[in-house]
Amino acid sequence: MTYSWSRIDADATMPKSAVFSDYNRVVTIRDIQLAHSGTYRCRVQRQLGGETHGDLTIVVEGMSFSCSPVSRDALLSIGQSLWHSTDCARLQR
Repeated sequence: MTYSWSRIDADATMPKSAVFSDYNRVVTIRDIQLAHSGTYRCRVQRQLGGETHGDLTIVVEGMSFSCSPVSRDALLSIGQSLWHSTDCARLQR
């Protein structure tokens, strides 16, 4: 089987910080930014023909905060969501 990832939003490409591993079955977006919000597609092509895919929507929300970085990676499967909270102090403007 061959795995590939793409971003399927209009006029969007995979982030330059995307790193692929485990025979392209896993994509890690390093230093995620608001602009990385969108829908990503994992396409699987079988050697004997046929293809399937799954879509994953990532929503990155943020405000001006002073935070320590997330201490571990988060692993998401298609159809799962991630919500992370950390102790942050909102920056006053």
